[in-house]
Amino acid sequence: MKAHYFVFYSLLLVLFSSFEISEECEYAGSNMGYVKSQTQKAITASNVNESHFMAYKALNALEKSQKLFDDCGCSDAFDYMKEALNQLKLATKSATLEETRLLLNESLENTIASIEAIEDHENHKGSYGTDVLVMNTVDSEDIIHTPKASDKTYDFKQKIDISLISYEASLQTVVETVNCKEAYAFAMRIYNHCEAQLLKENLSEGKKYYNLRTKAITKEALDQIGDCMAK
Repeated sequence: MKAHYFVFYSLLLVLFSSFEISEECEYAGSNMGYVKSQTQKAITASNVNESHFMAYKALNALEKSQKLFDDCGCSDAFDYMKEALNQLKLATKSATLEETRLLLNESLENTIASIEAIEDHENHKGSYGTDVLVMNTVDSEDIIHTPKASDKTYDFKQKIDISLISYEASLQTVVETVNCKEAYAFAMRIYNHCEAQLLKENLSEGKKYYNLRTKAITKEALDQIGDCMAK
């Protein structure tokens, strides 16, 4: 029995030790998702002024996200992000809609590449390889009783996760009982609100985590509903 707990707590510690890095990358990925949607809107705009307006929104979000990429530590994602940023700047200065769209499509490709690089980042780091072997040399009693610096951080995240259980259940009720288009519109409003909150500077860690988790839960609901707005 002790051996089972030993492996269990070892794996938990590895997961939590890599959680902070993953979380910063997740924030960066969330912002890039917003950039992607605004760039797509800019590409489909009917005139150059509207296209520039949407491109500026994407550009502003990218500029605010640069520190997140530093914290994430994924150099590939950062390089793609910088390319997307430069192309957005050029797009906002283009005189014609055709030239603007050309630059926006290039920016969109780099934005998508950046998102994919963030998603692959944990595999690059090999977080679950050598660390697991190292942790398995530590006695389980020491793991259980040694205080960790991240305990307080984990505590507030745990409380937020618990507080969102009722939200997730309520949202599931909406998905199952409310008219498809109304449910989709309701969930999308919450999703967009969370995206907007995550773009704010100097957001507290608690609010960042709350909006990130709410956004993830809401995204699952949106996927479950499907894009019925077009039907």
